[in-house]
Amino acid sequence: MGRLDKMEVNAMALSNTLFAVTKVTLVVDTVALTVSQGDKFAKQIDLLAADCFWTDLVGFTGPNVKAGKCTATKEGNEQVKEAISKMLKRRGKIHTSQEAQSRMSKLARDVWAEQDGAGFEACGGKLQNIGNVAKDANGVMRATRKEDTLSSIEEKRQKQFKGLHSWITNHEDDLGDLYKPTLATVNAAMTELKLVIPVKV
Repeated sequence: MGRLDKMEVNAMALSNTLFAVTKVTLVVDTVALTVSQGDKFAKQIDLLAADCFWTDLVGFTGPNVKAGKCTATKEGNEQVKEAISKMLKRRGKIHTSQEAQSRMSKLARDVWAEQDGAGFEACGGKLQNIGNVAKDANGVMRATRKEDTLSSIEEKRQKQFKGLHSWITNHEDDLGDLYKPTLATVNAAMTELKLVIPVKV
C-alpha cells in the first residue's frame, strides 16, 4: 500500500519540526489508495482525519501560514511531499514536488470536509476562499470564508456596468434601432445605483 521502508522512516525522525512517522505513513498510504484502490479511500480518509489536522496538509506558504490554513512547518511539509514523491515514483507515476503537493492539497480538502463540514461548505470547498482558520473549543480547525469588502463589491459592480456601457456605445451601428433604448436603460440603471456613467469621447 505504499508504506515507507525503514530507511525512509528513520531519516524522517531526525527533527522535532517534522511529523511523527506514523502520521507520514498514514498520509502516504491514503495517497496510495487514490492511485490504486479508490473504493477503500473513504475509510482511509476517516483514519487520516482522526490523526491529522486538515491544515497539516496545506502547502507551506507565507499567506497560508498567516491565515492559519497551514499548521505544518516548512520541514514537515517537505517531509511529507518527499515521502509521497517516493511512493509515486515506485508506482511509476509522475513524482515531482508539485505533483506531491497537489495530491496533498486534495487530501487537505477531503479531510477538511470530514473535520469541518460547515467551513468546507461556506468556502465552497476551495482553499482560496478561506479568510481565516482557528482552532475551536473542541480542538477542531474551523475555517471562515473570506468576505468581499463593500468597497470591492462596489468596484466590481462599477466595472461590470462600465463594460456593458462601453459595449453598447461601441456597437451603435450593430444595434440599430435598439441602440438608444438600450443605452437609455443602462444609463437609468447606473443613475439609480449611483454609478459613474462613462462619457463617450
